[in-house]
Amino acid sequence: MRQDGPRDAPALVLIHGLAGSARWWDPLVPRLAGSHRVIRVDLLGHGRSAKPTGGGYSVPEQARRVGEVLDRLGVEEAVVVGHSTGGSVATALAERRGDLVGGLVLIGSGPRLDAFASDGGVGRLLFVPVAGQLLWRLRTDGILRQGMSTAFSRPTRTWRSARSPTACVRSTSRCSWSSVRRTGGGVPRPQPSTAPFRAPGSS
Repeated sequence: MRQDGPRDAPALVLIHGLAGSARWWDPLVPRLAGSHRVIRVDLLGHGRSAKPTGGGYSVPEQARRVGEVLDRLGVEEAVVVGHSTGGSVATALAERRGDLVGGLVLIGSGPRLDAFASDGGVGRLLFVPVAGQLLWRLRTDGILRQGMSTAFSRPTRTWRSARSPTACVRSTSRCSWSSVRRTGGGVPRPQPSTAPFRAPGSS
């Protein structure tokens, strides 16, 4: 967990996406910390957090843990921002802790848990036992950097600083395959529908 900005300022919670860490927000924090108490949390299995081999990686459990962190910090209300899978965690937090979440911002997240855009063949293989483990073992900084650049709408601006991309790549590289699979597996991926499309009002 990292905090920046005045402790008496409005709380702004930033939740990273799958295989990310609190470091992913580094380029934005200087712009936000002047007027907000910026709180960044490493989800279980990511960044500097613990990486247990058992459970605790589901979206509701991740959300519960974020809520507990905010309770320990004495935060009574916060605007919660989630990127990608972090958006699912932020939404789950808002659902279970409406008293705590005063506002919700979703970046690159679907409007519901089962909204999903394809990862492509390699992305889908990452969640398959054995094949996914092998892919994760073969990862390089270059491959991680290329994959991570697609997670941002303006990668050239976000990744302009040499320090931030390196920190982000290192934090992602420290994730275990088990952490990535268990967290990613907590967001349902729907099967393609075989029902024919019907326009509204058609019979």
